[in-house]
Order: sequence, then C-alpha cells, then structure tokens
Amino acid sequence: MTLRKIVPIALLTALALGAAARPAHSDIPLPGPTPPPPSDTLGLPYVTSIHTEPAVPCAGQPTKIVFMGEFPTTCGALLKVDSDSLVVRLATATPSCGRCFPESLNIWSATIDLGTLAAGNYTVRVRFDVVDSCYTPDPKVDQYLGRVNLAVAPTCEQPDPMRFVDFVHITSADPTHDRICPDDSIRVSMGGTLSDCSYLRRIELLPSMIVGPLPEPPIVRLVFDDRCCVPVCDPLVRPWSAAVTLPPLPTMNYNLSVEAVEVCCRDSVLPGDPYGTRDVPFRVTTPESCSVGPRACLLPRWDHSMRVGECDTQLDPDHRAAATLGVRSSIALAGLQGSIDVGSSPGAPRLVVVAADPVGFASGSLMHLTWRPTPEGATFVLFADSSAPIPATDSTGAPVPVIRFTFARAFTDSGPPPPDTSTTANHWYLYAHDLLGADIDGHGVPMCPVRQIPDIFVICDASGTCDLNSDSHADVRDLVLMVHCLNGTGPCPADPPTALDCDGDHDFDLDDVMCCARRVLLTPQCPGCWGDSARAEPAIAVQFGTPQRVGDGYDIPVRIDDAGRIGAARLALRMPDALAAGASVRTATGDPHWLVLDEARAGERVVGVMNLVTERSPAHGPISLDLVLHVPATTGTAEITLGTAEFSGGDGVRLVTDLGAPAVRIGGGVSLVLDAAKPNPFAATTAFALSVDAAADVDLGVYDLAGRRVASLYHGRLEVGVHRFSWDGRVDGGARAGAGVYFVRASGAGASTVRKLILVKG
Repeated sequence: MTLRKIVPIALLTALALGAAARPAHSDIPLPGPTPPPPSDTLGLPYVTSIHTEPAVPCAGQPTKIVFMGEFPTTCGALLKVDSDSLVVRLATATPSCGRCFPESLNIWSATIDLGTLAAGNYTVRVRFDVVDSCYTPDPKVDQYLGRVNLAVAPTCEQPDPMRFVDFVHITSADPTHDRICPDDSIRVSMGGTLSDCSYLRRIELLPSMIVGPLPEPPIVRLVFDDRCCVPVCDPLVRPWSAAVTLPPLPTMNYNLSVEAVEVCCRDSVLPGDPYGTRDVPFRVTTPESCSVGPRACLLPRWDHSMRVGECDTQLDPDHRAAATLGVRSSIALAGLQGSIDVGSSPGAPRLVVVAADPVGFASGSLMHLTWRPTPEGATFVLFADSSAPIPATDSTGAPVPVIRFTFARAFTDSGPPPPDTSTTANHWYLYAHDLLGADIDGHGVPMCPVRQIPDIFVICDASGTCDLNSDSHADVRDLVLMVHCLNGTGPCPADPPTALDCDGDHDFDLDDVMCCARRVLLTPQCPGCWGDSARAEPAIAVQFGTPQRVGDGYDIPVRIDDAGRIGAARLALRMPDALAAGASVRTATGDPHWLVLDEARAGERVVGVMNLVTERSPAHGPISLDLVLHVPATTGTAEITLGTAEFSGGDGVRLVTDLGAPAVRIGGGVSLVLDAAKPNPFAATTAFALSVDAAADVDLGVYDLAGRRVASLYHGRLEVGVHRFSWDGRVDGGARAGAGVYFVRASGAGASTVRKLILVKG
C-alpha cells in the first residue's frame, strides 16, 4: 500500500434549503493549513453543485468558480452576479406574495471570475443575497455566506491519459467475417495497463464532430479516474480491457477518434481535465467483397394523428408535451436503437426529454427500453429477450408505434415562466436519426436510403387554461367551477374541450380537473427528479369489500391501503357500460382531506383521488382511504375489476405498486384468482394471494402430481377481497414434503383455480 497526496478540490453535494441554510453571522472559522479542507456550502441556498473552470486550476491561467442550482418554484430567479465583490443575488423561490408553481427544471448557474492566480491554496468567501421583493418600499434581503477552497497548481502541464491505452482494435462484430461489411455492426476492442491507483470509470459514445452527407463513426471516450481523493490505494500495475459496438457504416475509409479523459473522484467531465486523443483508421469494404445482397431496412415515423394546423401537439400548463415515435420496417424487429434531436424556433427556450416509455407491440414486458438525455435530445436502445415483437409493415402500411417520449420546457434563464396564453410563437421540431434495428437472428436492419425531407414532429407553446372565471388567475374558485361543470351541477363554458383542456389532449374530462387541481393546490412536482422518476411502494393496495344491497343498487366498499403515502391517484374500475353510466364514487366517511372525482367512460368508471394534506403516515399506523362505489341494480351477474391504476406521491414521484387483480361480483356467482407464488421454485416457504370477488366458502389445499391432497391450507368463509397464504413445504402430518412439482388449488361455490409449485431441496 502507498500513501497519496489528496488533490484539494471538493465536489459539493446538494443540501435542502431551510435546514441547510445558515445566516452570514454564523460563518465557520477557517480551518488549518495545506491541503485546504472541503468547501463549506451550508450557507448557500438553492445551490446543488460547485466546480472550478478549469477543473484543476493552474498558475497563469484564468480561474472561474461556477455555482449551479435549482429553484423549487417558478418564482426563484438569478438576478445578478458580481465577481468583484463575490456576491450572487437571487430572487427567493418563496416570496411572501405572488403565485408560485412547483418547478422541477428551474435551473440556474452563476460564474464568478477570479482572474489569474498564483500557485497555492485559497479560500474564497462568497455571499448570497436572497431578495423578497414583496416587501415595499424596500425589498427584504437575507444574506448567506459560504466558502470555496481550491488549490492552484504551479504548472498547467497535464498528464496524457492515453498512456493507459496500449491498443485499439476495430473489427466486424460478426465473428464469421474477416472484414467489416456494410451491414455489419462494428466492434471496437481496447486495452492497456493501469497503475497509480487509477481505474476505467466508463466508456462514452459522443457524436462525431464531422458534419456531412454521409454518416461518421461516433467518438469513443474513455473516462479514467485517478482516485485522488483516496489517501491509500493499491499501486500495482494491472491490465484492463473493454469493448463497444458501433452501428453499421457504408463503404468508405474512416478514422475512429478515441479520446481519454482523467477525472478525480467524480463522474462528470469538466473543462481542464487531463485529456488525450488518438485517431485509428479502418475501412468498411464493398458489398461485393462480402457477397452481401439487398437487406431489409426501416424508416422512422412520428404519430401525427392529433395534428391541428401546423402543430402535432401543444405544451400543457405544466410546460410538458408527449410525442410517439413509430417505425415502418420491411422485417419484424427484435431490437431498435437511435437518437432524437429537438430543434426550435428562434428565441424559444430549451425543450428536454424527461421520460421515454415503450408503447404498442413494445409495451409491457415484451421489450426493454433504456435511454439517456443528450444536449440535442436523447438516445435510446429497445430490445426483446426473445421473438421479434415489432411486426413488419409494407411501404404503404401504417407505422408501428414503439416509444412515447415526454418533453418538458427547461427554464435556465432568470425569472419565472411567462403567464399562460392561448398561443405563442415558440415551436419545437423533433427529428429521429441514426436508427438501427435488429431482426430475430441479430442481423442489422439499417435506415432505408431516402431522398426526401425527414419526418418532423411539431410541438407548439400553447395550452388550455384553468382560469374558468376569466379573472387572469387560476385559483380555488376556478377549481369549484370546473368540478361543477364536470359533474353537471353548474354551468360550463361554450367550448369546454378548448377552454378547459389543461392536459392538452383536446378534450375536457376528469384528467383536466385533476391537472388544474395540481396547479391550484400547488402540488409539488419533485424538484430535481426527471419525469420518469419512480419509487416502489409495495404496501399500497386496492381491495373491494362485500357489496351491500341498498335501494336502487349496490354499495361496494373500495379500500386503498397505506393511502397516506399517496399524493394523487387515478383508478379505472372496469364494468359493463350500463353500470359505468350510472355509477358514482364517494368517500365512506366524507373525509375533507381528500378530493374524489369520477366520470363514466366506455366500459369503466374512472376515479381521481387527490390528497389535500400531502403525505400522512402517523406513528400509530398507516392511513387507509375508504371509498364507496355505488352501481345500479342489474339483472344477472356482473363483475367489476380494477383496470389501470396510477399513483404519485406527495412530491410528484410516480409510485410503483403491485396490486394484483382485485375484483368483485354482484348478482350471484363467484370467481377465484390465485396469483403466482413467490418465490417459485422455493426451498423453504412460498407465498401467494387468493382474490375472491364474492363472499363464499372456500377450500384451499396443496396436491401432488397424482392428485393426492398433501396439505390443507384453509377451509371456511372468505369475504370479497385479496387474502394472502403461504406454504412451508410440509405435509399435514408435519413432515417435510419431498422435492418435486405440486399444485395449490382453491375451490368454492362451483369455481376453482390452480397454480403450480416447485419445491426444491433446501
């Protein structure tokens, strides 16, 4: 082992405003001498990170400190940066007056120019002024102090990280080819030796800097980390190797640019980091040399079905929009990768990709999707474990939808977003490029050569409004009027689909009321989270109770377990159209802490629930929300099941739940549903759930392959709902059952259901 000098540059983590803020008079005394201690940002509000430019300052070169941060509401803004006095002036995100909306992309940055510094260690004291202009005539100013410690190296010479790279080999990804053919994916293999405690952090593929009519290979960037923050590490020299695969290229001679960057105990690459590059020539041979004939190809196509005028869709009041990308391929696809770029009209703010979800034949568990945002838009990879889910289409067939992208407007400039208007001059243009498909055998399916304008999707900055009473403000009065309009208990505007289209789907329904409710009630939208952020909440469950006959129909209890963790929910209760049209939903106790709305749609009753007190989890236990679904009387039997269910937390994050398939039956009969056992196969104990949609006497047991009952798990009355059971692998006498295949069977009221279990040796 060896002792190393620590490079005194600290990467600073984000701290929450309020608990983290410290007024100027409580500044911490300066710590000891070289090397300087970690920088102190506890007194700097709204700051998420700090870095220097260059990343490693050196004598004789100008040095800057860059503060980056995020405001949790639309009111926060960067007002002024004074490098001479080292003061940053911000508008508060929580003014004492005015209207502020939650905002997850209100990002700001401020640069303080320190000029040229001599070699040595420095402590830079910075003051942040947070201004509340609601105080008149003199604004209220809260001052906070922080300090940034940095070391300036005596020389600007940097080591070349390419010293870690001994070889770069470029070959066909097809092991049967001894040369690279036009339809071959290209494998780039690299390796070398690492010493001085360094390691390869990651490999990146960056767009080529060469712009021309023909495609160019991407830049391969190797990011090495020298672990300068680790005082003790192993200095032994050791080999490393890695490989990446590039998409096919047409016949031509190429130079692959390989970059190497060296960072210090961080993932990001900053200006001034040690850098090196190498060009590696290679050739893609002619089709004749590979005896390759014509191959299948594909074209990207956007969904323009909702196009109105020149706009395919509009930003909603939350400054978001969605677009669905499809493909037209001459062969079924098992995989697809590519990129999308977002262009804009002059002066338009930036639009960023915040979510991507597989749709259509690619949805569910059929295909896996990974994606990442880029400065231009996003790149994605979509692939299937087996089969080719994306079907082939002929040249005139409708494109197959594959990915739904969600976009959000990024506010990086100072000041809040402009007020809601019916339309503006801002437009954004989506373009898909560099697509490459794969068939069931792993053969590449490139984009078809075309001589036409590429397919463009247009997003416009126009949306509906929540201002129903036309007073230029969306507030609780508008919410009351919208609820009355939806329920038919009050007047509506002349054209609700236009005047009240909050979610931008060209219609007015419950989703628009929930959209406006989020704005009026200032429901937080998870500052710092991307649109696809999610967390698991396994305790949340939805269960039906036993129907009770009342007057003209049935009252059916619906319970949401652990509802205190829910900020909002949307449930689709599937039922016959006649029931859906006459159904209604209310809280069982009239709890004023919940807003509950419902409406009829084809074959379902959609229920919207919003928690008006944000998340609540008292010490005495989880909170349940009890609803009552009323349905009219019906002849014969009818089944009501839970269809789609969407949940978000009080912070706006999507909640991932496993609800099973709860159901309830009215009018007689019973249905039993056994969920798959988990784990299965199992060695000790397995568990499963039995759903009963009507009260019944139920028998539950385990049987062997010969049909003999080996274990009795339950016998008796079960009410409507989900009931959980387990089997510990023991027979009725208490002995351990032998390893093998068994069946768990539930029966009652003329219905039965069976699931297979596999018991293995412990």
